[in-house]
Amino acid sequence: MKTDVYTKILLTIIAACLVIQTIQKVGLVPEAQASSPKIVREEPKYGLVPVNANGSMDVRIVGVSTSDRLDVNIERVGGYSVYNGTLPIKAK
Repeated sequence: MKTDVYTKILLTIIAACLVIQTIQKVGLVPEAQASSPKIVREEPKYGLVPVNANGSMDVRIVGVSTSDRLDVNIERVGGYSVYNGTLPIKAK
């Protein structure tokens, strides 16, 4: 008698699983679908500086007296690093 009850319970569970799979295949339960990803374009955080044809830039210094110190930090010249070395300057 115990085998009969066990078999009925097992067959009922199998039948329920088959019914659930059939309902899913038929499409009675709506499926979740993802939307296409939004492309977020980050704006650049720099500005363009006009450069002359020979590669030089025009600079206008405002508000600096000749007796004031002007702090200038240069990292590279012509692609080479500058550390405690001399800096080639052409003044007009």
